[in-house]
Amino acid sequence: MGIRLSDAGAGAAALKILRKHFPDLPLSELKRRIAAHEPVFSCGGGIDGRKTLAKLERELARASLDTELYEEWTGGDGGRKTAPLPREHLYNSLGRYLEAARQADWETDREAEG
Repeated sequence: MGIRLSDAGAGAAALKILRKHFPDLPLSELKRRIAAHEPVFSCGGGIDGRKTLAKLERELARASLDTELYEEWTGGDGGRKTAPLPREHLYNSLGRYLEAARQADWETDREAEG
């Protein structure tokens, strides 16, 4: 899963948000990724990565920056495949992960008490 900016000419607002999230990346690298229409963030799809992806998407949207979410996987031929990732799918899957984590915590607490 990942996100890229739709506008290769995204300016200071995009860089400010990205620098906040990725302070260790050189500014030149962030600019290069934006200009080349490369992902500015990608993750394996776990809960932490999804949280970061969702937070980054919301912040970029609040700054009126158009983004593209995508998902990647390895196809049967071994090649990498990508497809658009609907925002609803990201947020629904994040909700399912969070609900599962809450349920696991509740069950663990119940077992510890019992």
